[in-house]
Amino acid sequence: MRDYHKQFLNDATLKIGSVTITPDTVTIAFSKGAGVIEPAGMVAFDTNEKSLVGIDTNGNNLHTDLSKVATIQHTYSLKRARIQKRHKHCRTKCNKLLAKLRARQTKRVESILHKVSKEVVLYAKTHRYAIAIEKLTHIRNSMRKGNGKGRNIRRRLNSWNFRKLQQFIEYKARWEGIPVVYVDARNTSKTCARCGCLNRLYPSGRFLKCEQCHAMIDRHINASINILKRACGDKFYPERLSDEAVNQSKDGELMGGQVAPYLLLKVGNMEHA
Repeated sequence: MRDYHKQFLNDATLKIGSVTITPDTVTIAFSKGAGVIEPAGMVAFDTNEKSLVGIDTNGNNLHTDLSKVATIQHTYSLKRARIQKRHKHCRTKCNKLLAKLRARQTKRVESILHKVSKEVVLYAKTHRYAIAIEKLTHIRNSMRKGNGKGRNIRRRLNSWNFRKLQQFIEYKARWEGIPVVYVDARNTSKTCARCGCLNRLYPSGRFLKCEQCHAMIDRHINASINILKRACGDKFYPERLSDEAVNQSKDGELMGGQVAPYLLLKVGNMEHA
């Protein structure tokens, strides 16, 4: 047993629950009474296939790259296809190899998501922030067959681990007594964070250009601001936030100097970009 595991057994604030013993592992469940903190602000996150983008009530933008998760999903998808083709005449062997691949893929993906969710909760705990996340419960319905998208795109988006990441953030936050709020995700990317106008969203475009106030903003930052607005309203949300976070630009790029620096949430580390 390593020192990391021993610290749970020696912690008097934890209560030991059920113990599950298998031939390979011993699993011990712990519980504790965590009082909910009184938040001094809020941080909201827009969950995307290849990134997690957030903004807090002080105007700080946060970003973590999740493209490695998408790469792992794609790599193992190709491996499964090769195994199914190679062993199509032996169902038993094929299923055994596929189960082993699924276990490896799950372990690699969950390792990344655990590290990212840990950094998110650490940021919220350090600043005494509540956490706001999109409610994406019915997103799978848009990825059904016949929606006009190709099979490869449907497969890729259906393997997106958005809910698993949100679950990791939620249970780690509740362990620390940090409130977690879910808000309606409808039109968060299409609605201008500055004037509230509902715009058309082009799938290939990185930026949203408002047809009413002509603001140009990264669509993920725009979504995170709208999530923050919906989660806390006027309670923590400063009037100046949308003007500082939303930048106007004629060439389609974000203007520097007006936005607080990105805090890059790296896997296992957090530092200023």
